[in-house]
Amino acid sequence: MQAHQRTDTLRLQHGFTLLELLVAIAVFAIMAGIIQIGLVAILDARAGVDELTEDLKQLQRSMQVIERDLAHAVARPVRDAFGDPQPAWLGGPGSGALFSLTRAGWPNPTAARRSELQRVVYVHDGDRLLRLSWIHVDGAQPDRAQSAELLEGVETIDVRFMNIDGQWVTDWPPPDSIDNARLPRAVELVIEHPRWGRMQRLLKVGA
Repeated sequence: MQAHQRTDTLRLQHGFTLLELLVAIAVFAIMAGIIQIGLVAILDARAGVDELTEDLKQLQRSMQVIERDLAHAVARPVRDAFGDPQPAWLGGPGSGALFSLTRAGWPNPTAARRSELQRVVYVHDGDRLLRLSWIHVDGAQPDRAQSAELLEGVETIDVRFMNIDGQWVTDWPPPDSIDNARLPRAVELVIEHPRWGRMQRLLKVGA
């Protein structure tokens, strides 16, 4: 009886063999590697979702800014830096910009001594859509513009303007127009973007 108990005690004190320890360590290492790969994949996916979300927010903000400017467009011609008269709305291949407009309703929370009108110009510069603006409506100096990047990664932007007859034109004012205060009824933007593809927006001008 005592001999049998001593045998059981020796078995309990024996523990793991070296081979068993190596196998356990190998299994643990494999499982740790699998878990690490899974965590890296989850973090990469999360980073991709965050980047996509931020890009989508930038696109939405850009469209909101453009819509707000167009909704506040007014028939107010301006004078350039040389004092020459310019139309209230100017756009097309020969204008040097996508389009230019005079907008009202420019917030003035600090009660600064300035007009509530603002001259705004949209430009496609490289792969960026820029919004240029000036504190003074008349006599705006090109090098004093306040520039804001609305959207990056833009491949192409095509713009058309709807005239009073409901027809689309690519230049504004139309060649036969003698009214510098006339505004288009609507603007069509077609934007090619590597992430979002082809986007077409029809935006109303004026309230």
